[in-house]
Amino acid sequence: MEKNILKNLLFLIRYLILSPSTIFKSIEHKKFKKEIYISFCLAALFTFIKSFFVKTSYIITFFSNKSLNNLLTFLSVPQLSLLLLYFEYFIFITFVFLFCKLFNKKANYKTLLLSLMSISGIGIIMQLLMIVFLSIFPYSLIKTIIFVIYFWVIILSILAIKITQNISLIKAVVCLVVSAIPFFMIALPLVISPYLAWLNIL
Repeated sequence: MEKNILKNLLFLIRYLILSPSTIFKSIEHKKFKKEIYISFCLAALFTFIKSFFVKTSYIITFFSNKSLNNLLTFLSVPQLSLLLLYFEYFIFITFVFLFCKLFNKKANYKTLLLSLMSISGIGIIMQLLMIVFLSIFPYSLIKTIIFVIYFWVIILSILAIKITQNISLIKAVVCLVVSAIPFFMIALPLVISPYLAWLNIL
């Protein structure tokens, strides 16, 4: 049983790279459920461990209210920031579903959730690769690589919405963009993909 789960997990990650539409269509048929949860938890665990290597700390003094500044400073602790990012991630998915429901009354929250969570498999691979890249490439190139990775995940997210919710590509883009509007003041790419947090941290 464990061998089958591991085999399917590797299959899931491989096809997310080679043929993501195959994975998203399989999710519609209730496949890879356990593997998606495992990959999502592994990606979350990886970023949580990585958060302890974040050296930057913020002391918020923007507001005149000292208690508010202290609260925001407390929430800027990397581990808490990550938990908040995952909380915002699930809110974002809920927003996407509500907009999908406007375009298709048969929109399914569970398939949407699983399809977007499945993309976390990319997070595992990219986090591991970035450890190598940070040792080889200059930081200017690293920034470009990170931008490409985030753009890739956004494209995968749009594809996941389109396929699992049975709506057009334009409508899928609208659902993602409109749902992202409340998060523009936060780290928007991380709200869409919290499993990519701290890619530039070795």
